[in-house]
Amino acid sequence: MPSNAQEGNLVARADCGHILPACNGGRVVGQTNCRCSGQKETCDLWTCPGGAPNTMVCGQAGTGCVWI
Repeated sequence: MPSNAQEGNLVARADCGHILPACNGGRVVGQTNCRCSGQKETCDLWTCPGGAPNTMVCGQAGTGCVWI
């Protein structure tokens, strides 16, 4: 790890050009800040079945999800 990296300043990367529906068989495990400008309000944090990536951030009002 680079010596100038500070723990707690890491930000999950999301591909905002690839908005998806919520995963099938997943569940909401909390709420978080939305990652993309098109997602509305406080986003839901989803855990999805299967291997990585298996965590999504989903906007309200049908504004879609992104893998993080």
